[in-house]
Amino acid sequence: MSSVKLKTANLAKLSDNIAVPTYDRTAISPGIVHISLGAFHRAHQCAYTDELLTEQGEKAKNWALCSVGALPNDETLCRRLSGQDNLYTVVTRDEGGMSARVIGSIAKVMHAPADPGGVLTRMTDKATKIVSLTVTERGYGHDPATGKLDTERSDVAADLMMPKRPKTAIGYVVEALARRREEGLPAFTVMSCDNLQKNGELTRDLTIEFANRRDPSLGNWIAKNGAFPNSMVDRITPGTTQTDIDHIKSHFGIDDAAPIVCEPFKQWVLEDNFCNGRPEWEAVGAQIVPDVYPYELTKLRLLNVVHSAFCYPGYLADYDFVHEAIMDTDIQRFVRRLMDEEITPTLPHAPGMDLPSYKDKLIERFANPEICDGLPRICMDGSQKIGNQMLPIVRERLADGGSIRMLCFSIAAFIRFCRGIDEKGKPIEIKDPLANELRRAAQAGGRDPRPFLNLTHVFGADLAANETFVHGVEQALGNIEDQGIRSAVAAL
Repeated sequence: MSSVKLKTANLAKLSDNIAVPTYDRTAISPGIVHISLGAFHRAHQCAYTDELLTEQGEKAKNWALCSVGALPNDETLCRRLSGQDNLYTVVTRDEGGMSARVIGSIAKVMHAPADPGGVLTRMTDKATKIVSLTVTERGYGHDPATGKLDTERSDVAADLMMPKRPKTAIGYVVEALARRREEGLPAFTVMSCDNLQKNGELTRDLTIEFANRRDPSLGNWIAKNGAFPNSMVDRITPGTTQTDIDHIKSHFGIDDAAPIVCEPFKQWVLEDNFCNGRPEWEAVGAQIVPDVYPYELTKLRLLNVVHSAFCYPGYLADYDFVHEAIMDTDIQRFVRRLMDEEITPTLPHAPGMDLPSYKDKLIERFANPEICDGLPRICMDGSQKIGNQMLPIVRERLADGGSIRMLCFSIAAFIRFCRGIDEKGKPIEIKDPLANELRRAAQAGGRDPRPFLNLTHVFGADLAANETFVHGVEQALGNIEDQGIRSAVAAL
C-alpha cells in the first residue's frame, strides 16, 4: 500500500476508514498547557479533547492544547510532531482488529529545555485556564514516604535556589502562578493526570509548600485562588516502537512519525473543582464527580498496583510481555488472590462500579495480545510506584491485621529483580531514579531483605521496623531463592 505523509494538507488523501479532524484546526487555540508529551497524554487527554472539538466545534475551540516536552530527549518527538502540523494517529488494537483516528487537538508543541521562557510565557498567558500534568510519580519531586518535597533532590534544590529558572514541573507551576499574581491575572487550575493517590491534593500540597519556601504570601494566594482537582485516568498505552510505525504505514497507508498504539478502553473521572473554567469533557464520556477518591483508589490499586505486583515475577520467569505473564496460570492465580484477598478489602464503595466485573475486565485487558506491552516498561521506576501505590495498602493491612502475604511476595520479587541479574545469569537493566542504591542494597542483603527495606525514603521508618512486614518479605524472598520464581509463585 502506498502511504501518505501525515500533514493537514493531506488529510483528505487518507483512507475513508481513518477518522480525521472535521473541525477547523486554524480556529482552535490553546486554553490548556500540558507538561509532558508522553504517549499516555496523547492517547488519553488529547483524544478526549479531540472528540470534544469534533462534538462542539466553535464552542470548544479555545480548549485546545499546548503540549510541552519536559525532558531533553523529548526534542525529537517535538520536532516530529511540529513537522506534521502537530497531528498524529491513535491506533487502537485488540483481538477484534484495529482502528485509526488522527488527533488534531494539539494546537502548539513546545520543548521546555530549549525554550523555558516561552513555556512560562504561555503558562502566564491569560488564555491559559488549565495546566495539566503527566510527569509520572517521580516528576513531582516528593518523598513518597512523607508526601513532602524532597529537597535533597538536585533538581528540586536547584529550583528552590533559582525559582525564576525552573526545571521541575512544580517549579514551572509555581513560577507561572507567581507571574500571574504579579500581573493581576487569575490563577489557573493545576490538573494532575498521574497515577498517584489523591493526585490533586498531593499536587496542591507540594505546590503550596514550594511557594511558601519562596514567599508565604504567594503560598496563601495559591491556596485561596488556585484549584487542584483529583482525577482518575486509565488507558493502557505502551511506548511506540519502530515496528508499530512501520505496521501503521503498511496497514493504514499513513506515514506518521509519532503514532500511538493503545487499547480501545479509556476512562477519565474528574473532580468538579476548577477555578478558571473547563471544557465539557463529560460530553464525550468523562465522568465529572464531586468525589473522585473511590474511583481513583479502585483503579490505582487494582490496575497499577497489580501491574507492579506481577511484572517482576513475570520478568524473572523470562516473559517479555504483560499478556504472556498474565496468561501463566500460576501468575494469574496469584493476581486474583492479591486482588480479592488483600486489595479489595481496602477499597471504598465507588457508586456504579461492579468490582467483580471490573476485576474480570482488568485480567482481559492485561491479556490483550495485540498491545504487546513490554514488561520492562512496567518494571520501570519501581521504587516510586511501590512507595506511592503499594506500600499504603501494606500499612492499611497491617493496621487492620489483614493478610499481606501476596504483597510481601511482590516486594520480594522486586528485591530479587533489583539484584540486576536473573536466574539464568543474564543482566537486568534497572530503570529507576534510585537504580544504583537499589542494586547495592539488594546485592548486600542476599536472602536478608533488611538492607533493602532500610531504604527509608522508599519504605519509611515504620515498615523497616515492622517485624510482621519484614518477616513476610524475608520468607517470600527465601522461597524465591530456594525454589526459583516459577515454583515460588505456584506455591502461593
